[in-house]
Amino acid sequence: MSSTDDMQIFLTYGDIALASSLIIIVLILSWRLRLTLTKTLLTAAIRTIVQLSFIGLILAWIFAREQWYEVLLILTIMTLIAGGAAKNRVKRSYKGLFIDTLLAVSLSAVLVTSIAIFVILRVQPWYTPQFVIPILGLILGNSLTAISLTSNQLIEAFHEQQGRIEMMLSLSAKPFEAVHEQIRAAIINGMTPT
Repeated sequence: MSSTDDMQIFLTYGDIALASSLIIIVLILSWRLRLTLTKTLLTAAIRTIVQLSFIGLILAWIFAREQWYEVLLILTIMTLIAGGAAKNRVKRSYKGLFIDTLLAVSLSAVLVTSIAIFVILRVQPWYTPQFVIPILGLILGNSLTAISLTSNQLIEAFHEQQGRIEMMLSLSAKPFEAVHEQIRAAIINGMTPT
């Protein structure tokens, strides 16, 4: 599969109007139901337009150049942002949380993206930005949701059941035995399909 075989797709003004109509519908509903979300929704819509336009310019430049080191830089930046976003979604922070979320996001993203690119799609060259950037973006989005859900539940369970965990440790339980139930429940929560 080569990136030169790809068809270029451009958005028309009709496409943009159709996408914009969705936010207009939500704004009308917010106004009619007096949800007081109009300002928040407008701010989010404008911010989205600016961010996506900026990202679109960068990606268009990277897609045209197809340099492995530029693609790798974008993938690294995406992963760092996802690690930070996962950390920010955790309600109770602790020292080292960013490193933990970054490692979890990075490991899952590298593993799944590698399988998709090398085994399933067999993209040549591997750094073809039209494939690797969107695939990594999808995987990062799902990973950071699962990681933040799991982390939130696990940390909350540790705080709520601190006395029980300490009692088990004092009765010679191994650390994993003392927190096994909390870990299991958190993993089930994080692995539940969204």
